[in-house]
Amino acid sequence: LQIITENAADAIVCVDDRDEIYVWNKKAHEIFGYTAEEAKGKPFHSLIVPERHREKAAKGLELFFKTGTGPIIGKTLELTALRKDGAEFPVELSIAAMNIRGHWHSTAVIRDVTARKKMEDELRQRLEEFERLNKLMVGRELRMEELKKEIQSLEDKILQLRGPDGR
Repeated sequence: LQIITENAADAIVCVDDRDEIYVWNKKAHEIFGYTAEEAKGKPFHSLIVPERHREKAAKGLELFFKTGTGPIIGKTLELTALRKDGAEFPVELSIAAMNIRGHWHSTAVIRDVTARKKMEDELRQRLEEFERLNKLMVGRELRMEELKKEIQSLEDKILQLRGPDGR
């Protein structure tokens, strides 16, 4: 289990019933900037949860420690996390509950999705640009059709003015 945890492509963090970290793998170190020695024994939520989300997280923790349930348990969510240097970044978070000797612990699997979010933003911008260009092209096509009709109408008037002999 330790070999799997240390070689995982995602951060794996285990937290006890006091919100203290007791497993912090190599990928967690890479993602968050804290070594295992710096992270273990520290409160998970005050370490990686941005200040503006901590009150909500604390309420969820209170429920979790009592019941082993909560609004994020067993789900995969996109949230904002905090690095050691204070930078916020997007993560995908999945949390599983474990009852160990009558106390609720959790295991979090965390993935840094910064690159994916950047690609999604670039794709969204390109799609918006494509839609803008498409509207321009459709507008030009409609204008060309209008001009063709106007030209045909003018040609018809010229033919009428010339008379039957074409003069």
